[in-house]
Amino acid sequence: MPATRTARTAAWLAHLYPADPDRYWGIPQPDRIAEHHAADVLMKGDIDLLALLTAADPGQQAQSVTVLARAAIAHYNATRTTDFDHLLHALDTAPDTTPLTYQAIWIAAAALPFGSRIVAPLAVRLRDALAQADRRLVADSPAAFEPDLALSLSSFGSWLSEAGRRGEALAAIEEAVASTGVWWQATPPPSNPNSPTH
Repeated sequence: MPATRTARTAAWLAHLYPADPDRYWGIPQPDRIAEHHAADVLMKGDIDLLALLTAADPGQQAQSVTVLARAAIAHYNATRTTDFDHLLHALDTAPDTTPLTYQAIWIAAAALPFGSRIVAPLAVRLRDALAQADRRLVADSPAAFEPDLALSLSSFGSWLSEAGRRGEALAAIEEAVASTGVWWQATPPPSNPNSPTH
């Protein structure tokens, strides 16, 4: 790098990664440069997202989806709409073609910033997948998984509302309330050793 650019680059990094008072720049978490590079590699066709996600373990799947989603938001904020559309389309279609694990979907969905309409379609897809998985678990063991289903449906409903799908959001919230009621009725109240006996 030319010496004339060193100071400006260092100042840019310090702004990008704020540090504690005793350091010039902080630890790159999240690493915006790496996120941009990962997205660039994907958009150039140098990597096959389907193959990557299929070969990855649950933690790697979640990290891949999270990093690319953050990169998509950065492209949107920088008005790089073509790059944003490309990335979001790749992420939105990934659940249709890739066997993402429950753990990966849960981590990735939790990492998406709530209230961001930019990633709302992706969040809806992920939350819907979680709700469907929890319904299957409830069918096998209602007492164990009804609370998880209620939580999944509640989050699903919130994201549906954020995406402007109010009717579907209401249906999801109503199902969540019903699921909570089923669990509450099936769960015996805790005993109170201080309560009087009659």
